Amino acid sequence: MSDLPTDLQTLRERIAALPEKLRVEGDDDNGTDVSKTDGPLHVIARQGRLILRLTAAVEATETRLKTQEEMGASLATAQTAAAQAEEETRRVLRETALPLMDALDFAATAASTSGDAALANAIAGARRDGLRRLAGVGISEIPATSGTLFDGRLHEAVESRPAPPGSSIAQYAILAVVRPGYQRGTDILRRATVITAG
Repeated sequence: MSDLPTDLQTLRERIAALPEKLRVEGDDDNGTDVSKTDGPLHVIARQGRLILRLTAAVEATETRLKTQEEMGASLATAQTAAAQAEEETRRVLRETALPLMDALDFAATAASTSGDAALANAIAGARRDGLRRLAGVGISEIPATSGTLFDGRLHEAVESRPAPPGSSIAQYAILAVVRPGYQRGTDILRRATVITAG
């Protein structure tokens, strides 16, 4: 069985039999006077301080981990918000800037057809200014001129016609642009609508 006291009287006798000074491992290493520091209360006080320090260290570690988790969650939230803002920017550009450029193209075509050269030149200047402003926010017109090779990622063919007799335009090359396309870096806002040589 165990060697533990079974009643209060036996416990009191054992406590009374303890030496006045308890030796604790490590006391001789710090140069303190062992006779002044190795009493039972001193040992208990040291253990209490050690427990408090360990508790504080555990709490600090838990706080750091919680802070890191919160920072990770904040970063994920910020990345999601940035992606949503980028998508919103694309939507606004598609819904506002591109139709405005289409209207300028339509007006330029109408002015050229009616023979009003001054108006056609003014509209062409406004279109160039619009392209310059779009370039300021990273948007450029997708290259699509007569003779350019068709690229399904950049162009959308709405019609295929035979190349004009005597022309050097290859099969599947662009014959005419119906509506310009726009891109922002590698992000295609709208493919160019074209007629290809068939």
